Amino acid sequence: MRRLDNRRLHLVEWIDCDDAFVTVLANSGCITWRQRNELRDMSRSAERTGKLIDFLQRRSIADFDKFTHCLAHHQAYLVKLLVTDGGKSNMENCNHQN
Repeated sequence: MRRLDNRRLHLVEWIDCDDAFVTVLANSGCITWRQRNELRDMSRSAERTGKLIDFLQRRSIADFDKFTHCLAHHQAYLVKLLVTDGGKSNMENCNHQN
């Protein structure tokens, strides 16, 4: 969970939090359907992703694991940013992906 907070600015910029992705997250159970609907109602991508991070920080470690699993299928290059302590080299790799 600390990694979400420490890498928040990068995640907000890089995660593509479109309708399909938030639906996958709700289907997996890492966010609720109410949270999914709230995210879908937001028009700005950065605002939507920031709110998603807020939701994830209040959920369980198991839900975070579900999130990283979903992210691995949609934006796999970002998973390293969340599951390693390295950070800097991983963020450089993410910069090259965008």
